[in-house]
Amino acid sequence: MFAGIWVTSVISTSKFIAKLQQRGIFRVGAAYLVSAWAIAKMADLGVEKFAAPEWVMPGLLGTMYLGFPLVLAWTWRYGLDLPSLNFDAGEAR
Repeated sequence: MFAGIWVTSVISTSKFIAKLQQRGIFRVGAAYLVSAWAIAKMADLGVEKFAAPEWVMPGLLGTMYLGFPLVLAWTWRYGLDLPSLNFDAGEAR
């Protein structure tokens, strides 16, 4: 009885993962994490050098933590369609 439910959930999970790959969620998530890490490292150096208040670093990290699911939701909603971001070579800018 439960074997049929398990097989159905495995199939739907693989479809869900394929949909995530199609929309570019993994690429955007990885890019966000790498850039957030780089920004946090630079901010850590800047906070020490410029004697910023103690709330700056936790505020920056909290903003990055809250921004991560928002970026993923935005990417899911609108997708990541890289061919639409290309410019025509003859197009005036």
